[in-house]
Amino acid sequence: MRSIFQATWPNRRRRLRRLPVVVVLLLLAKAAGAQTDGVNPGDRVRFRVGQSESFHSATVARMTKDSLFLESCSTCASLDYARADIKHFDVFRIKDRGGRTLIGMLLGALVGGTIGYFMAQACTGSADSCALSALAVPGGALLGGFFGGIAGFLRGYTWEPVATHGR
Repeated sequence: MRSIFQATWPNRRRRLRRLPVVVVLLLLAKAAGAQTDGVNPGDRVRFRVGQSESFHSATVARMTKDSLFLESCSTCASLDYARADIKHFDVFRIKDRGGRTLIGMLLGALVGGTIGYFMAQACTGSADSCALSALAVPGGALLGGFFGGIAGFLRGYTWEPVATHGR
């Protein structure tokens, strides 16, 4: 008499052998459906049409291999365009905001601390009046780090170029 574990073991091995095939098929299906070059509904885009040098800024409703459908655009003549008519196409993306924030904080703290150091060295009064000038270095570093972090955070938003023609 077989136990339950012995009876199901061959089925389990068969399923494990099929797993790589299933994973590959899922990845191929995802790649075949990815005709939008990473542009999703709701993304903010800017583009030029024809010979115009001015950019249109809009929100994407849907994008296919050969067409762009917009949700809203205040400067556009229509809300749908052929991708062949679009001459320049960018998507507004968030790029490494955490790393940029950290670098901004470090650079801001370095600049603020340096300014604070020179301010503390410039104190020419008595010892009592210059006692608080020792706080200029850490205070400058904190303020510089705060404003540098904000600047780095805001630099995390960038316009990323996208291919204008479908594959």
